[in-house]
Amino acid sequence: MGPRAALSVPLLAVGAVIALALPWDVLWRYFSWANQTLAMIVLWTGAVFLHKFGYPPKACFIAALPATFMSGVSVTYFFQAPECLGLSTAIAYPVGIVAAALFLGIFIWRTLIVGKDDVAPLHAAKN
Repeated sequence: MGPRAALSVPLLAVGAVIALALPWDVLWRYFSWANQTLAMIVLWTGAVFLHKFGYPPKACFIAALPATFMSGVSVTYFFQAPECLGLSTAIAYPVGIVAAALFLGIFIWRTLIVGKDDVAPLHAAKN
């Protein structure tokens, strides 16, 4: 058995055990939360990438604004879902809004205020 199979077989076995042990509705909720969280991370990464390579702030916000929304959704779900913390919506919604605003504030502070000079030229000459 090659190294790829040695890695793949245990991962597939764990996936099969999880798929057979959990009800599909719970498994689907875990998958949907993981998918939303992955999309949020990719959008934040894209926003930072756009900043690092010298695109104007308007271009950075093309990715940062949806990332802010997705951050709020992911955090709210984590606080509200019964398989996570299971708190009421009266707590989960404000926490999600505050977390989204905090993430956007950190992005603005790190990229547009503190790191405004930390930008690579868009078409840098290769050595």
